[in-house]
Amino acid sequence: MRTFDYEKLKTQKWDNEIVFLLAKIRERKGREGFVLSQKPALLRRLETIAKTDSIIASNALEGIFVSPFRLKRLCGGKALPKTPAEGQIYGYGRVLNEIQDRYGEIPIKVSYLLGLHRELFAGCDGACGGQLKNRQNYISEARTDGRAFVRFMPLSPYETPEAMFSLCASFQRALDGGEIDPLLLVPVFVNDFLCIYPFDRGNNELSRLLTVLLLLKIGCSAVRYISLDKKIEATKEEYYEALNESMKGWHENAEDASPLIKYLLKTVLSAYEELEEKISSSREKLPALEIVRKAAMSMRGRFTKTELLGLCHSLGKASVENALKKLLEDGYILRYGSGKNTYYTKR
Repeated sequence: MRTFDYEKLKTQKWDNEIVFLLAKIRERKGREGFVLSQKPALLRRLETIAKTDSIIASNALEGIFVSPFRLKRLCGGKALPKTPAEGQIYGYGRVLNEIQDRYGEIPIKVSYLLGLHRELFAGCDGACGGQLKNRQNYISEARTDGRAFVRFMPLSPYETPEAMFSLCASFQRALDGGEIDPLLLVPVFVNDFLCIYPFDRGNNELSRLLTVLLLLKIGCSAVRYISLDKKIEATKEEYYEALNESMKGWHENAEDASPLIKYLLKTVLSAYEELEEKISSSREKLPALEIVRKAAMSMRGRFTKTELLGLCHSLGKASVENALKKLLEDGYILRYGSGKNTYYTKR
């Protein structure tokens, strides 16, 4: 009989790779506040991009694709779904928005997980969102000859309600206890959730959404700005292999979730590294005045404002005009003519 007791994680010994990854992520989390205070406008853009990337990547993992035009309208709330595929994309976006906006208010309770599942299928007519499974489901895999086989048998429907309540309660007790690193609790919870496979549909999608929810709740803000789904989709073979290995022996309470723990820790660390790199590269960009000065100094003979605009394509017209005025005042360039006939030379 399967039981859920996360307290046993307190005495488990972890190998050097897991210890190293935990230390590196803690280091990133320690300077997270400073990093995130650097570029608020950039972070808003990154958050928007990450949401779109997550919707595309998660649905791609399930073999669901729509045109870029429809995707943009669905993600922006400017259109309602017309097909089952669009319904799933629409629902995933709604749940992701709710998680990012309200993650601090969403408790890990079965009733709330049912609510997220209901929202996931809000755009699908006739879908049984928000209800635990009522028939036995299977996690299957295709052989090289194309024939499918059952890779893992989840819990039966009659066992599922009690297992879900026990899973959520055990996770919350361990999190509240504060004696187990929450970065270890998250992948163990996700592994247990997928072994239960509590719904007829949407288990994989919801597991990834719950991963983001739990990471945000424990303070890993990087997944708000860098898409975890996109990273999983890019390394899906490694992801599925980690899941396969972590499920072995689960029914007998003899599983080892280390493969999924390592995979998720590496993915979270990669998100932090990418976020820091994006903020750092943005911070190192030259100011408008320096961009225009370098462009002006590269000119041979006379040049016009229009020619500078062509070289300084990252800047707007007003920025180039203000920079030209400052360069004139500082004596870097000289101006001749007036109106449309104005031109400049280096001093």
